[in-house]
Amino acid sequence: MSANEVFFWILIAVFCLSLLFLIVEVSVVQIVRYKGKKLLPEVEKERVLLFEISLSQKQTKEIAKEILSFIKKGDLVVLQGDLGAGKSVLTREILTLLGVKNKITSPTFTLVNEYFAPSGHYYHFDMYRLEDELEAVNIGFEEMIADKDSIKFVEWAEKVKNYLPKHYKKISIAKLGSHSRAIAVEEI
Repeated sequence: MSANEVFFWILIAVFCLSLLFLIVEVSVVQIVRYKGKKLLPEVEKERVLLFEISLSQKQTKEIAKEILSFIKKGDLVVLQGDLGAGKSVLTREILTLLGVKNKITSPTFTLVNEYFAPSGHYYHFDMYRLEDELEAVNIGFEEMIADKDSIKFVEWAEKVKNYLPKHYKKISIAKLGSHSRAIAVEEI
């Protein structure tokens, strides 16, 4: 292969990478539009800490590692997305990365699961079946989310919005295909 051919292929590679970055940038600015519909409607680009598109479960695990860099002890993390978007799956990946060894399950019927690991103390709430905010009060939601020594993950937090603190992290997930997702992390 001549030097000109090598240079040509390098230029093609640079062009393809530039095109890829442009596509990603447009996606971030649009916060993913599909058939004219904004898939992550409540995401505000000024607050976005991380925006990724996952095309597989393996990529979602990698994104969970990235998300961990934004979460610290005492944080409340709200997960937002449609039913089946992958909120519990992503929470499970994050808790596994944090060192939780127990079986990590969705607290759909129990409202809250509590986990301990050498790295810390974690709560995972699923408020989907909550019929009244008072049910959250009855399980001690206010006290648990005030715990400065734990990290709290809350699915369907809109059902307890009156009890959320002023500042928290929010992970929004939109299902793009069977294994592909748009994931945004914001600081509220």
